[in-house]
Amino acid sequence: MRDQINLKFKDVRNKWIYVPLETKEFKNIIQDITENINYGNINVKSAINLVKIFKEKRTAWVKFKNVKGRSNQFCVCEIITKDNIKVKTLISCEFVLSADILEDTPKSLKLYKSAFKRQKMKPTWKKTDSFCDGISTPIEEEFTEEGYRLYKSYYLEMRGQ
Repeated sequence: MRDQINLKFKDVRNKWIYVPLETKEFKNIIQDITENINYGNINVKSAINLVKIFKEKRTAWVKFKNVKGRSNQFCVCEIITKDNIKVKTLISCEFVLSADILEDTPKSLKLYKSAFKRQKMKPTWKKTDSFCDGISTPIEEEFTEEGYRLYKSYYLEMRGQ
């Protein structure tokens, strides 16, 4: 088994593999991350962000380090966060042999970038009327132009004007 894995990674510089979310190896990765949170090796925010990105990309990625054992062999791998916090995990050799290899590192492939970055939405329109509903938060900062128009008409209808 060790020779087959070494042959698989023979000419590969970056030994990263994909781990699909539906596998038991992914569940083990989540358990290892949770244990390392409890031990204080990784902070909660980094772990949550990493798992969110894994779920968004529908796959995880781990770095293969080496094969351990004689009769009962397993692969030592590392889960690395965006901030280079490393968490060790053990994966079966059979899974590593069948896993897909990343073409490059996750950072160079921009896998840590989320497509759903939260941004504050600022309106691209200006309020041109003198409507006021008595709420302390300015409503032009909270609505789109269409949302403002609908809210204003609803509010005026409820007031009976």
